[in-house]
Amino acid sequence: MLDQVNRLRAKGLNVCYISSDLPSAERDVLIHNLLLDSPPYNFLSVTPESATSPEMEEIFSTMKLKKTLSIIVIDECHCIDMWGFDFRPAYGNLGHLSSFKCPLVAITGTCTTRTQGVILASLNISDATIVRQSCDRKNLSLHVKSKKADGKDQVAQLILDEYNGQCGIGMGIDKPDVRFVIHLSIPKSLECYAQEFGRAGRDEELPQCFIFFRFEDRTKHLHMISSLPEGDHRSLKLAELNDVVKMCLKPECRKLQLKKYFGEVSNDVCRSCDFCLDGACIEKTEANLQAVKVLNCLQSMIHVHPKMTFNLLVLVYRGSKQKEVLAKSFQNIPQYGKGKNIFSDSSLQHFIQMLISENVIAEKLRGTNEWGPHHF
Repeated sequence: MLDQVNRLRAKGLNVCYISSDLPSAERDVLIHNLLLDSPPYNFLSVTPESATSPEMEEIFSTMKLKKTLSIIVIDECHCIDMWGFDFRPAYGNLGHLSSFKCPLVAITGTCTTRTQGVILASLNISDATIVRQSCDRKNLSLHVKSKKADGKDQVAQLILDEYNGQCGIGMGIDKPDVRFVIHLSIPKSLECYAQEFGRAGRDEELPQCFIFFRFEDRTKHLHMISSLPEGDHRSLKLAELNDVVKMCLKPECRKLQLKKYFGEVSNDVCRSCDFCLDGACIEKTEANLQAVKVLNCLQSMIHVHPKMTFNLLVLVYRGSKQKEVLAKSFQNIPQYGKGKNIFSDSSLQHFIQMLISENVIAEKLRGTNEWGPHHF
């Protein structure tokens, strides 16, 4: 908020703000000026917590009566959906601002069709003019790289080998000349990902954005999700995480997947992401039969042992004779080894990962005090 205030002041506008760390004397002067018949300010910036407080409600009501409250603007309004349920519930209470009967503008750079509906409903807006732009930043190049155990070493090697060490890396900063945005682990949602890679190349140059992907990195996000109460919100967070995994796993233009996620109707590939640059020609095949066979194998295994892990499913369907397979008599189920001549270990892992990300295979999230593999 202070960055926005300073940018507006640099343009010659008289901008004030209210936050919890504002000295009380300065706060009193500011409120006195706001309640004048002709306030000296062009803009007032407040946090959602302040905007929904009884004190601000009284101030806004007085300003409305004096006709000095012209318009209400909610920036980063996707946070109503992202944070309004748990982390910062004040975002979910911003609909109260509609009671002041002022023109209301809600702005965000990342909004799915579903989130748009949540925003409109939360803000009590029934008749809105929707203005949308493409989420495709043409100058950005998106890359997904398979991550080894030590992703930091890979990043260092990437910079040395491909870019001769000459780069600036953006990690949560907001300068316009950021050339690289590097994620050492998968983001928790595509909305978060778009917000973060969107920090790069605001000067219209050509930045590179990398995700170092490892399916197992989902675990830290799953642990957070498992701490949420069971219900629609928890299911939504799991679906958002799986959408990130799908973008990393799916053999398709990264930007095209993002555009579809954010509700754009498009079949245009970007020709600048790692998938397009590799020039891979993917022959689509019907995988329903193999999916059914893997699911049948999983079901048979669960009849033998109720808790099943990802690695065990791979070993059994591939016909492994490892001790952990034989000790539980999985070699006796009908589907044992059926995938041996169809999948390699890595291709079967990839296939099962896709089934999980598509929610064909549902995971049982462990409790917040439990760590380790997530069971099916």
